[in-house]
Amino acid sequence: MQNHGMRTLTAALVALLLLGLVEAGPKENEEPPQLFTLQIEGGGQTAVRIDKPFTAMIDGKPVTMKLTASPHRFLEVAGVSLHYPRSFTFAYKLDDGTRTWTLGGPFTTIVLVGNEVLTPEEFLKGMEGILKTQLGSKGKVSDVRLEIPGRVLSGRRLAIGAAGRSSHQDLYTFKAGVRTYILIIHDWLTDEGQSTPATLAVFKLLSKTLRIK
Repeated sequence: MQNHGMRTLTAALVALLLLGLVEAGPKENEEPPQLFTLQIEGGGQTAVRIDKPFTAMIDGKPVTMKLTASPHRFLEVAGVSLHYPRSFTFAYKLDDGTRTWTLGGPFTTIVLVGNEVLTPEEFLKGMEGILKTQLGSKGKVSDVRLEIPGRVLSGRRLAIGAAGRSSHQDLYTFKAGVRTYILIIHDWLTDEGQSTPATLAVFKLLSKTLRIK
C-alpha cells in the first residue's frame, strides 16, 4: 500500500512539472505564481506553491516535500525535440498542411516550420525569399552553422536592419521522417550589434538539446 501511494504521488508531481505552467517565486513587480492542488489517491488534497515546502499525508504519515520549476520547457514534435526557456510564449498554427511552432522571448524568437511536400532546398530558398521581402532587401546573407548532438546543421544568416533595429535571422533546414523542417532563430541585436547574453544562452541551450530523429 505504501509503495502504491508513493508511485501515485511521484506520477502526480511529474505531471505537474511536464505541464510547464509553474513560475518562479512571487515578487512585487511580477505576476503571482499559480497555485496547484496535489491529489493523492485514497487521500486528501494538499495546496502547493512553487518553491515552498509543503506537507502531504501519505499512508497516514506526514511527508515534507517541495515542487521546483525547471527553467526550461520541452517541445517534442514528429522527429524533432528541443528545450527552450520557460518564460517564452508558445503559439501553434496549421495552414494548408504547414505546421508552425513559435517560441517567443524578449530578444530571441525560435520558429520551427514543418512541411511534408517541399525538399529542404526548396524550403530554404522559399523562406529566405519571404524574409527578404518582408524585412527588406538591403540585408546581407552569409553561411552559418549550428552544432547539435550528433550532427552539424548548415544554414543561412540574414543580417537585417528594420524598424531602427538590427537583427539576425538564422535559417536551418533538415529532414526528419516524412517532414522537411526549417528552424528560424530570430536574434534582435544590441545597439552595438551584438547578441544579448539571453540570446547566447538560447543558442547554447539549442546546441545541447536540439535532437533530430
